[in-house]
Amino acid sequence: MLMVEVVCAIIVNEKNQYLACQRASHQSNAGTWEFPGGKIDDGESQQVALEREIAEELDCDMAIFRPLQPVTHSYPHIKIRLWPYYCRQLASQPQALEHAQLKWLEIEQLSGLDWSAADAKIVEEVLQDGGLTPVKTEPLS
Repeated sequence: MLMVEVVCAIIVNEKNQYLACQRASHQSNAGTWEFPGGKIDDGESQQVALEREIAEELDCDMAIFRPLQPVTHSYPHIKIRLWPYYCRQLASQPQALEHAQLKWLEIEQLSGLDWSAADAKIVEEVLQDGGLTPVKTEPLS
């Protein structure tokens, strides 16, 4: 099975809430929740792909901070390697352009959603890691 490289954003707002996006009814794994992102195109860096995907899916801007561990998962129709990054929301509010709905959640609420299988592994790491606490480092982009 072909491996598809995918990137996702764990977006945190000024209230330290995390953005969860529900997959639309016409998408695979419809109704499950995910961190927004998508496929890395040929020749794109992970950061460029992440900025493009977030602009396309949510029409918002963000600062990219540190990466988490990549997750490899095989779905019945595809195998993906998911590269997650902590991100901070900037001025614009995310819009549900491709998702059924968006939710801002406190870190302890993340485990209460029905996450897609690959994203569920990221939720576990975020909870173990303690999330994106106020950072003293510069964003990656």
